Amino acid sequence: MDCQSLIFFAYEEVFGVPWTRFSVMPSVSVRRRLLGRPAPGLGGVLRSALKPDRLRPGDVLFFLAEGYNLEADSPLLVQDGLRYGVWHTGLVHHVEGGQVFVIHARPGDEVVIQPLDDVWFDGLYVLRKPC
Repeated sequence: MDCQSLIFFAYEEVFGVPWTRFSVMPSVSVRRRLLGRPAPGLGGVLRSALKPDRLRPGDVLFFLAEGYNLEADSPLLVQDGLRYGVWHTGLVHHVEGGQVFVIHARPGDEVVIQPLDDVWFDGLYVLRKPC
């Protein structure tokens, strides 16, 4: 299982949306809003400006890297002339003691839950389903 299929299958199970309705192109997923709307203050933010207390369990995380995958998809963040594309995805699993934990299919490995601080990224684009 790769990182996006983890999200798609989770959304199918929880919200009843067939996984085939989702796009593998992150910019399309953002536009279609099937995975949620941009979370307040987190619709494209660099790691250095990230306020982790804004993240909630269930948030969809698009991990951004400067210059990544831009020939295949539009950047989700452009700042100071730099363009950031999606290199990985995950979900906020839980928040404990002020620390955010993410569930994701670690590239080349397995599905894991680990602290957000242990995942490499330059920025985040976060989607949230309304309650």
